Amino acid sequence: MEEYKERIDKSRATLLAALRKHAPYLYSHVLLDQDHYAGVSLDDPTRIALADKPQDRYDYNKRKITTLGRYLSRRLGLRYRDSVVASVMAEFVNYEAYFRYAKNIKDEYFNDKLPRSCMTGMDCTEFYDSIEECQLLIYNDRARALVWYNRYIDRIYPNEPAVVAAYTRYAVENGMVTLEENTYGSSWVGHDVSIDIDFDNCSCGIPYLDTLRYYSNSRLTTYPTDSNACCCDSTDGCRPSQCDKCGGYTFDALFDIDGMECCSDCAESSDCCDFCRCHTFQDITIVDGMGACESCADQANHCESCRDYTMYDLFKVDDEHVCSDCADKAYYCHHCGQHTHKDFILVDGDMVCPDCADKAHHCVECDTYTFINDSCSICSAPSPF
Repeated sequence: MEEYKERIDKSRATLLAALRKHAPYLYSHVLLDQDHYAGVSLDDPTRIALADKPQDRYDYNKRKITTLGRYLSRRLGLRYRDSVVASVMAEFVNYEAYFRYAKNIKDEYFNDKLPRSCMTGMDCTEFYDSIEECQLLIYNDRARALVWYNRYIDRIYPNEPAVVAAYTRYAVENGMVTLEENTYGSSWVGHDVSIDIDFDNCSCGIPYLDTLRYYSNSRLTTYPTDSNACCCDSTDGCRPSQCDKCGGYTFDALFDIDGMECCSDCAESSDCCDFCRCHTFQDITIVDGMGACESCADQANHCESCRDYTMYDLFKVDDEHVCSDCADKAYYCHHCGQHTHKDFILVDGDMVCPDCADKAHHCVECDTYTFINDSCSICSAPSPF
């Protein structure tokens, strides 16, 4: 233990000096905490080391390594701001040395050491490697963040909140810009950032995006630039498709309507033919009380009386072709056997059409009609009538 005593004392003094400078309130508590004897880790300056038991304070093998934040909150029960902790750590950590840019972004999304997210292990992350303007900035294998145009740091995925402040400090020192808030849907305030997408260089689709999440006309933007934009919130990395009807983009499957590839919203606004069950934007014709597309309506019969359409056979009435409803309203002539919509006339007690009635005899005695030649069938008046 003696060989480490001087180094451990020095590491504790380094931690106390940084706390005294940036966080006097925290400094006083750590100073009085002799049981754990916390100091900067001898192996990792981004961490601190402490002893579970006072007698182990100088035992290198028994001192445990943890973050400053966990030590303050879990061991001492203190509240703190992440930015304060980052400022303290910056006193003895060369942040620049712990940042690196990934050579292969997709490989890093399969790196088990990095914090996980919905895109971890997804093949569509090769999309980032196909975009020249995109890089992945990694902090000590404990956090990652996409960087656009080597200037705009996207959402940070850390394994502890204090790491976010480290990125902020890195951005300031390198003339870069961080998001207003480290959340989905945030933005680089005062900066309009967009990325042109060439799918010829990318074999996969667009993955889930936090900031440049709107796609329209081969461009990714922070905010939708027009009503056609769609949100890139698919973890599967789908390619956006454009609707032939409204011009909008979507990651969903398109529907074939009237020979056009249409989005679901447009498909819902179309009409469905009750006969062939197809969807169409064309006018719907009522046939037998049901809606028919133009193709089905062309196969229907047109009643010359009521002007309606029907899929059933037509009937001939008064030299017209009519539907069954109109035919049911016609009169049946008992003399010629034809149907008519014209007023019938009683001849010999039967309904006959006017044409046939013109061939009957008119009895002037009782004002009736008969086909009998020798006498009236009603009053028996002798002919001629």
